[in-house]
Amino acid sequence: GALAIFGGSSSDARESVAKERVSLLEAEKDLLQEIAHAKTKEEKETLQKELAEFKAMRRELEQMPK
Repeated sequence: GALAIFGGSSSDARESVAKERVSLLEAEKDLLQEIAHAKTKEEKETLQKELAEFKAMRRELEQMPK
């Protein structure tokens, strides 16, 4: 993975992964709000696809070696 460049995971790398995870969680929270207020079915579906992508990215981050 990308962390191999740093020769394993340094604390800086771990910290940036943690920050990225938090920003993904915040983005997911915002999307959930948007989904709740979506006017059309299409809008809701588009937002739910985006949400699924964020969740997948976060899962990948969480599975990175610590």
